Formats: sequence, structure tokens, C-alpha cells
Amino acid sequence: MPDKECCPVCGYDLSRDAARYPSLARLRRERVFRCNPEKTAPVPGEMGHLVTRLRLLDNENRRLIDQHRADERRIAELEGIIARLRAEQKQRGSDVQWVEEELARLQAQEPVYPARPRQMERSPRGNRPEPDPAADERLWEMDGSGALCLKKGAAAPEVLTVPQTFAGQPVTRLGFNALRESGTVRRIFIPEGVRELGNYCFDHCTKLEEVKLPSTLRVIGKCAFWRNSSLRSISLPEGLEAIEEKTFEDCENLKEIELPDSLMHLGKSAFSQWRLQRAVLPRSWRNRQQEIADAGIRCPVEFR
Repeated sequence: MPDKECCPVCGYDLSRDAARYPSLARLRRERVFRCNPEKTAPVPGEMGHLVTRLRLLDNENRRLIDQHRADERRIAELEGIIARLRAEQKQRGSDVQWVEEELARLQAQEPVYPARPRQMERSPRGNRPEPDPAADERLWEMDGSGALCLKKGAAAPEVLTVPQTFAGQPVTRLGFNALRESGTVRRIFIPEGVRELGNYCFDHCTKLEEVKLPSTLRVIGKCAFWRNSSLRSISLPEGLEAIEEKTFEDCENLKEIELPDSLMHLGKSAFSQWRLQRAVLPRSWRNRQQEIADAGIRCPVEFR
């Protein structure tokens, strides 16, 4: 009686159901790796969000590369100046006056980058001081992805300020469902440094009237301001690059919107509500009429 055909690697009996229990030799030959499709299937609606984040990371990488090249050019220029100074010093000796004059000339040539002035925004209700952001551990917590969220069961005050740091870490994202269905909050201040508002971040905050967004904001997630019936206006900062789908859907009192020049992506049904009366878009969007219509903007559109 012939011996059973076995896997030369693991000794598995190949006469058994190889489709269900493949041997190591077959896996190595066919490179077939079985997995659970339920665990590997992408989450519906998240692929566009991941593509947008990848695009933003690519833009940031390009900016850093350009900055690095400029620094390398400046270093090479300074090395050339140092070599020239050493050569001239050997010829002239230790002339202190000449050295001081040369340093003054180099300082005059060095470019000076002025500090960017802070723009003070006035609240629609008047020039009221903003509350000081403080990380209250009774209100906030970090989710599994490192994003800040309102602690489960915590009641948000009417005026809420998101802290700049929490547990010793800077706050850069508000997470999934961060303040969803917070029916008491009326005003929210988001500090500088926050770059992303997660999906359903302020969903169904029915009393929310005012939101101050930081200049560092780059992405507003899916349904972030969905069903905010009290929201009447919002100022989108320059630098914002993506507004995902259904972000401002059913904000029935939002009458007009102005999109920044930096915007690159506008999701479907982002403004899907018929009461929008005026929309101002960048000139670069003039030939993207289909995307504007898909976003739910059906009112007269102005291009600046």
C-alpha cells in the first residue's frame, strides 16, 4: 500500500480537504493567504476619508521637502561665506574692525521673517472674552485613536472650550462622536493646533449657535455638523482642505456659506438643505459645477 502523500514542509496529509486546510507547501507555491472577509472588509464610507487624509499627508510631505531643500541651500551659502572669511582673515590678520563690519553686512543680508499677527475675531453677540481653555478630566477623555472626546455621561456646559492639551499631549483631533447629541452646549471654542474634526463630531447639537474654528483646521469629517438646527453662520478658516459628505446637512437655519481658497475636496450632500440662500466659492471651483451640485448647493453661487 503506497504511503500517503504528505507535505514535505509540515508533514500534512495532502489527501484531505486541501481547499479548506491547505498545506504549507501549497501556500508557498500558490501564495494563497486565507482571511476572514468580515474582518478585512473596509468600513463603508471610510475610504474617501482615508484618501483625503493621505492627500493631506502627501501635501505636508512636499512642503517639508521644499523647506529642507531651502535649508540645504542656505547652509551651503553660509559655508561658502565662512570659507571666504577664513581666507580673508589669513590675509588681513586679526583686524577686529573688519570682522565687525563683515558681521554687520551679513546680518543686514539675513532675511527677517515677520511674525504673523493674530487676528482677533469678534463674536456675533459682541466683543466678549473667551474662556480660558483648561483640561477638565471630568469632561474629557482620549479615545483609542488618540483623539479627544467628551467623556461618556458628562454634561457639556453652555459655553465649552476645547483644551489645547490633555494628559500632557497636544490636542490635534476631535474624535468620532466627540460631542454628539450634546443638547445643552450653545458656544464652542476650538483652540489652535486642532487639525481635524472627526465624523459625527457635533451631530445633533440642537442648541449650538456659534463655533469658533482654528486656523490650523484641515479636515471636517462626515456629518460633523449634521442636524444642528440652531447654527446660523460659521466661518471656515483659510487652510481648510476637505469637507466630507453630509457635513452641514439639515442645518436648516444656515443661510449662507463662504468656502476658503484652500478647499480641495467637497463631499456629497455637504450642504444638502434647501434653505441655503448664498454660497461664495473660490474661483478655482468655477469648472467644478457637478461637484457643487452633488454637494447640495443649489442656491446662487458667487466665485471670488
